[in-house]
Amino acid sequence: MAAGADIRDDRNQRRRPLGPSSIHQLIKLLAMILDEAVEDEIIDRNPARGKRMRIRVPKPARSFLELDELAALLDAATTQDALPTFPALVLAEHGTQAQVARQTAPGTAPATSRPPSG
Repeated sequence: MAAGADIRDDRNQRRRPLGPSSIHQLIKLLAMILDEAVEDEIIDRNPARGKRMRIRVPKPARSFLELDELAALLDAATTQDALPTFPALVLAEHGTQAQVARQTAPGTAPATSRPPSG
């Protein structure tokens, strides 16, 4: 596979090697089985328990933002999330649209600015 071979199974699906977490789970299961064998005195020691059985997983390469990229991202988010501006004429009207506009303009949601009923 590392050389570029295309290995397929009986259903013609591409075969993939086991990942580190799958291998770790298999080693853990093997160690538990061999612990029982040690307890039943079938073997002297458990070869699945030890430092050599640990799997080293390389850390993935992580990307990060530079300071200027972070500033540009924050500026874009600020302009994207800006509250709408309404003309004074709409705010002065008496309809539902004007009521929603008056409540949205200062940044409060219509549901939170309604007086409690009851």
